[in-house]
Amino acid sequence: MRMKIFVGGMNCFHCVERVSEVLKNIGAKDVDVSFVKSAATINITSSITDKLIKSAIEGAGYEVLAIEKN
Repeated sequence: MRMKIFVGGMNCFHCVERVSEVLKNIGAKDVDVSFVKSAATINITSSITDKLIKSAIEGAGYEVLAIEKN
């Protein structure tokens, strides 16, 4: 399943790397993060929940503003 996550608090390439890292660590594939768009797009399996995504991103110090499923 493809998802778009809107992330608050990203303002540099280090932020992009950190958000990418935590998403990959929970099993997300095809991770594409942009601080310009304040968003990440990922592919996930059904075992990865919105709650897990939110917990991982917020644990890294960022805010999940919204999650869209495509």
